[in-house]
Amino acid sequence: MASFLGVLGPRLKQASLLWLHGFRDACCLHRLAIRTGQCRLLNGLIFLGSIFIVNSIVIPTLQWILPDQCPHSGSQKLCSSGGILKLYSFLRLGLLQLFYVFRFYPLYVFSFILSSLW
Repeated sequence: MASFLGVLGPRLKQASLLWLHGFRDACCLHRLAIRTGQCRLLNGLIFLGSIFIVNSIVIPTLQWILPDQCPHSGSQKLCSSGGILKLYSFLRLGLLQLFYVFRFYPLYVFSFILSSLW
């Protein structure tokens, strides 16, 4: 029994010291603050940049291609019933939803994976 405690004692002491060092490193607020800041910066740049792109490029481009008012120089026969404007509105909404699906949702996944790797 004494030889068992003689062998186990130093290893137990070493394991407990390693556990305490690991616990101290885990509680280090400086490292936690850096990682939290990196994740916030990444998410902020990705999502605010994406919102900026949608509001300043995608929506105005869709408004230009599919207007919500009849042009004054074009044919008034198509615009008199209002059906073409409803079609344009439906197409704009559909294209914007497709943009969200193929642009924003992969960004969410990418950001989630990258944040969990940090």
